[in-house]
Amino acid sequence: MIELAPGPDGRVELIAGWTTVRSERRELRAPFDAFGDWTHVALTIQRTAGVLRTLLYVNFTVVAMADFPDDIGDAFNIEPLLIGRFDGDLDEIRIWNTVRSAAALQAAAFTRLSTGTATLAAYWPLEEAPAGQIALDRSLRGNDAILGQITTTDPRDPTWILDGAL
Repeated sequence: MIELAPGPDGRVELIAGWTTVRSERRELRAPFDAFGDWTHVALTIQRTAGVLRTLLYVNFTVVAMADFPDDIGDAFNIEPLLIGRFDGDLDEIRIWNTVRSAAALQAAAFTRLSTGTATLAAYWPLEEAPAGQIALDRSLRGNDAILGQITTTDPRDPTWILDGAL
């Protein structure tokens, strides 16, 4: 999960986190004040010798880092991936099955990826508007996404925006 939410002091924070198989919460938090600006956000998790090295990037700079016990659970669970809970726009979402460096993130940030890129686990360019509730996965791995909480429309659904950012 990656979200923007109020922190303990009332300031908005960028939060990346998950719940472990023992229902323990793991989170990285960093202040966020880039409202009104295009912002690149990335989370990397590298599993090494029982440790999850976790880095949170904003505009290709590490803003938070932590090592957590390797208790993230089964990578093939049935829990949905949740992205959002903020008032803003998403241009595209990418999930890789390899750890990306700051240089690799920056080099690919403003480019369209080729369909079927080898280490890409999911890729939602979010260009189907106004096609409804489904964002098509262009990684060819079949991870189409539901926008909102259900497959039919409801008042809380996100709104498609045709801005042509990339």
